[in-house]
Amino acid sequence: MRAKEIFSIPNIISYIRILFMPVFVYTNVTASSKSEYVLSSFMLLALAVTDFLDGFIARRYHMVTEIGKALDPVADKLFQLAIAVCLVVRVPGMWVILIIFLIKETVLTLCSTYYLFRYHRKMDGAKWFGKVSTAVFYTMTFLMVLLPPLPVQVYYVMEVLMGITLMISFIMYNQFFIDLHRELKKNNELK
Repeated sequence: MRAKEIFSIPNIISYIRILFMPVFVYTNVTASSKSEYVLSSFMLLALAVTDFLDGFIARRYHMVTEIGKALDPVADKLFQLAIAVCLVVRVPGMWVILIIFLIKETVLTLCSTYYLFRYHRKMDGAKWFGKVSTAVFYTMTFLMVLLPPLPVQVYYVMEVLMGITLMISFIMYNQFFIDLHRELKKNNELK
């Protein structure tokens, strides 16, 4: 692998996102004043924007690399996990979203790993439903970090929105793997 691929602009953005995650976590966990919550929320926003920016730059300027295809989703999911863990401490009911997120990502990681190593097949990037789920997650968590404390009912509505989009994304990604399994089985039977 060439240094040009390892240090492409989209990959550097992913490295920066990973490096700044502990800073976000510290800023969020130690926040106690309105200005500290605002700082934490804008760090979340900046890191979330890099989630979309690195992919856009990679596709637009033909900088897609194999390491970037692996690095970007890992950075995205680690950041989302960090946000969810931070919010579990402060937001009632957020533990449900954390559990849904962990189940979804664990199952999808296992499926992806299985099909990659067994059949050398992988998903080419995020699907639209995954992007919608991620956008809803970032929007709701940004508001949760920016505007504490909110009435419990508002948190629950936000969590329901996140939960619904996470579940739809989970179901549709599973359908992708079911379809892939059927395709591979059919191809195997034709041989």
